[in-house]
Amino acid sequence: MLGFDFIIVGAGTAGCVLANRLSADPTARVLLLESGPPDRHWHVTMPMGNIEALKGTRFNWSFMTEPEPHLGGRRLFCPRGRALGGSSSINGMVHVRGHPKDFDRWVALGGTGWGFHDVLPYFRKSERYLGPPSPWRGTDGPLTVTKGRPRGPLDEAFLAAADELGLPSAKDFNGPDQEGFGPYDLTIHQGRRVNGACAYLHPVRTRPNLKVWTGAHVMSVRMAHHRAAGVDVVRDGRVETVAAEREVILAAGAVQTPQILMLSGIGPAEELKANDVEVRHALAGVGDGLQNHIDVYMKYRSSRPVSLNAAAWPLGRALAGSRWFLNHSGVCASNGFETGGFFRAQEDSTYPDAQIIFFPVAFKTGSFEVEPWHGFQFHVGTQKPVSRGWVRLASADPTIAPRLRYNYLATERDRDHIRNAMRRVRDLVRTRAFAPFLAAEVNPTRDVESDADLDAWLRA
Repeated sequence: MLGFDFIIVGAGTAGCVLANRLSADPTARVLLLESGPPDRHWHVTMPMGNIEALKGTRFNWSFMTEPEPHLGGRRLFCPRGRALGGSSSINGMVHVRGHPKDFDRWVALGGTGWGFHDVLPYFRKSERYLGPPSPWRGTDGPLTVTKGRPRGPLDEAFLAAADELGLPSAKDFNGPDQEGFGPYDLTIHQGRRVNGACAYLHPVRTRPNLKVWTGAHVMSVRMAHHRAAGVDVVRDGRVETVAAEREVILAAGAVQTPQILMLSGIGPAEELKANDVEVRHALAGVGDGLQNHIDVYMKYRSSRPVSLNAAAWPLGRALAGSRWFLNHSGVCASNGFETGGFFRAQEDSTYPDAQIIFFPVAFKTGSFEVEPWHGFQFHVGTQKPVSRGWVRLASADPTIAPRLRYNYLATERDRDHIRNAMRRVRDLVRTRAFAPFLAAEVNPTRDVESDADLDAWLRA
């Protein structure tokens, strides 16, 4: 039986950081396990390629929620990265830290040592920021971060609209105050995605005490004398048992970490018994408390041919792709949404509680394909939802996806919050700055105005 000191399950950002740091001790034998493939494919490395990476299950687990009771019973798409780098290999590459007051709130709740000024040195240590010098930013860390920029008249109209409404301009979303609108910081460098694997794993892959297995799906954690002693893993169609002399570290994300625990017999006893899993340690709460910020798309038709839609139509796609493959430049070297903002959507908020990401492109509803006409859309979400969901087993078979429900908009506070945020989008799009570009409010249409109308549209 193979043995290591540390076994890390999941090569997402956390797993890559752990593999780097633990293997820095040359006496520690470290194994990093990733169910997905390597991260070298252009669907991952091309920033605009994340649209392709999100499709299917090659790089994305592509989970679907259980019917969401407060969204008309709809099942929602839940992307989770399945490759070296995890979700940092398929995400939108927008780099924003948590708000300083969120960290300070942890301290108020008893999390000594987790205040913003406690964690700031580590943020700075992790970062190689290529923007203007700032005491808030790092310059020699492993994660390269660049400053986005408005890439056309629609981006410029968006920022002008915020200014017209008297909303603040944000010079640095990772500085002392996130409130305002401006260009995002991006994990893109020289036209390529910078994921967790690029920053932390690839530079140390040659360490003799570090092994990385891709295509390795963990079935369960092996227990011995009430401690984690190893894992059972499927690789190349064979089941292998690997021993851990010191620790098994589950870094499999918010969905699959509780799944692996429950498959290992650790979790709510009734849930385990219902799925014919032997109860090794009854532990209430495993799989509970799942939360996420909802992301609502509001779509508009442009009266001018200035959106990025043309770059995704056949001729534009061929030209843009060729340019990126030639020298990593052009529209495919961008994530496509480099501007946005944070604002207060609730009257009692003392700091930003909602976010807008502006897309100078319009996608077909429920699709990764663009509309056949020029358009733009706002992705608006709330930052502090109080609704909570869960992760449950669907089967004792580890290859079967777990059941999950976010329970979005379960509370009136969350519903009021997202309605207010959507109305802020409408304030922006109805400014003089957008007037030259706004042909029609497509989804939702202009007549969807009242609280009841907005709630019905969200559920539809």
